[in-house]
Amino acid sequence: MNFLLVHGAGEEPSVWEGWEGIAIDLQAGLNVAEASMLNYEAAVACDAGLVEGPLCLVARGMGALAVLLAAHRVDPAAIALIEPWPPDEPSAEATRPESPLALEECRRGVDVPTPTAPVLVVDPDEPDPAYAVSAWARSTSASAT
Repeated sequence: MNFLLVHGAGEEPSVWEGWEGIAIDLQAGLNVAEASMLNYEAAVACDAGLVEGPLCLVARGMGALAVLLAAHRVDPAAIALIEPWPPDEPSAEATRPESPLALEECRRGVDVPTPTAPVLVVDPDEPDPAYAVSAWARSTSASAT
């Protein structure tokens, strides 16, 4: 099982330090002031296409919405979401600006196709969320074969 790690609003890929997998940067190459959830969806789909399967998409906050939007294009084996509710504004701990357009889209609501992959929602207070996600994703993948 390979893991693609997607950060949330105002975060950087470094939030995944200590996790197994490839952390992507949703904002790489984008004019963040004009980025939309469609841009973030495309970033997830493009980066996921470079990762050998089986693939588990793992996301935090607003990144969870990008993952759910991209899942129909990526066809992951599993999806794990950590605090998957986008904030009204990036947190005080945000390390960089977030797209006002993407935040507005989150506030208005975005239609998300129902994923075909199993989905795990992880409590951020889980003692070891990295282990919980890894163990669940691997068991999900094994039971699908």
